[in-house]
Amino acid sequence: MLIIVVGLVSCGNKASISTNIKSINIYENETFDLTDGVFEVSNSDSEIVYAVLDEEIAEIKDGCVYPKKAGATKIRATIKKNKYCEIALIVFEGMVASNISITHENIVLNLVTRKTAINKITVSEESTEVPNISYNSNIIDYNFESGLITAKAVGQTKVAVSFARETIYFDVKVEGVVYATSVQINDVEVKTGSQGVFNIIKVPSDCNSYALWTESDLIEVTPDGFYNAIAEGEATVKYNYLKGEGHSSGTFSFKVKISSGIPDVEMKITRENFMETEKCLIDETYKFVINLPEDYSTSRFMPSEEIELIGLVEYDKYRGFVGTFKFKKLGLQRVGVVYQQDEFDESKNLVFIKLVEVVKGEHYSVKAKYSSSVIDADNDNCFVMNINDPIWGSKKEMIFSLYLEDMEVYDEYQIYYINGDKKLLDNKAFIIESIGTYNFEIKLDDKVVVNFSVQVIE
Repeated sequence: MLIIVVGLVSCGNKASISTNIKSINIYENETFDLTDGVFEVSNSDSEIVYAVLDEEIAEIKDGCVYPKKAGATKIRATIKKNKYCEIALIVFEGMVASNISITHENIVLNLVTRKTAINKITVSEESTEVPNISYNSNIIDYNFESGLITAKAVGQTKVAVSFARETIYFDVKVEGVVYATSVQINDVEVKTGSQGVFNIIKVPSDCNSYALWTESDLIEVTPDGFYNAIAEGEATVKYNYLKGEGHSSGTFSFKVKISSGIPDVEMKITRENFMETEKCLIDETYKFVINLPEDYSTSRFMPSEEIELIGLVEYDKYRGFVGTFKFKKLGLQRVGVVYQQDEFDESKNLVFIKLVEVVKGEHYSVKAKYSSSVIDADNDNCFVMNINDPIWGSKKEMIFSLYLEDMEVYDEYQIYYINGDKKLLDNKAFIIESIGTYNFEIKLDDKVVVNFSVQVIE
């Protein structure tokens, strides 16, 4: 007897490879990483084998596409059982610009003494790109090759220089002339590699009828007083100004001493309230503080890949250059910041490195009781207290408490006063005696879980 059973037979899911990318478009000096999520493999643990159908146009090494010449072909990604997927590859003729930088982000001209300025845009040496440039031609003319800007009329315009992969901008303002009663510039000392603006003492303060220049090879000077110190030595910078239409002041000069060597500087890693720390939380923001003088440029600081810079590096006249950042990974991390003094000579760069332990911490906070009030610290973990506040009792005492996710911690912990020599607070209480800033840390299980401060004002 022949018995036939009708039903479903499982043969397993078929392996496949696919992509959402239709075309890879690169220039002759670019590469493309095929291993970065370009292809999706289903129902297979087979290794992907990559190939270029026309090997005269490009080659693939370790999953990365390297062009050989301009042209069009296809890339084939294959898994076992001859399952494959293809993507079009187009290699454009020419070398795309990279490492694009600009000398000045803002230029101010006037129609009498500063009708021209130089603002060079530098790109990678191998670039063959000719960028598209746009600006208001009624206000200025701009020559990309020389960087020469020429004022034509009062007004303001944004210059956009567009390359294939990036557009860079700078602003130009053309002012009407404001004549000067007097202009004075004193001798000054700067460091090699530094940039800045000379201190110009002028009356009236908004006058713009002066111009600076130099014949020295040691320093570059723009008519409006911006300088770039190149080499060690002493340079003479000259200037004049107009007191009225056709009425010149004559020529004056001042000395610029340019000294070499790396300044005596250091980098600190701090919390948002500028309290220095060597242990950080992965989900919080921190600051690096580098005490370089003001004549260094904020645009030349480059952070290492371990950190994510938030916003721009800024200059603080009391601390130096400050950058806000977050960590990307846990563990012992290297915070590195490079100041690029010479884009073509890395040996002249200033390099700052700090090792910091990054942990995944729980969210601890601190509260303070004074008189009959209980208050929270601000976003920087700081209590700002007025020494003359009438709410104070017979003594200006603050009692601190530790909280975890808004729940008070009753486990044993210690609070230390850390200005100068570290001191344990008795009964977690601190008595204010004078104005100033007082720094503290809280230890739980012999680990610092919170740093905070009290700022006393009047």
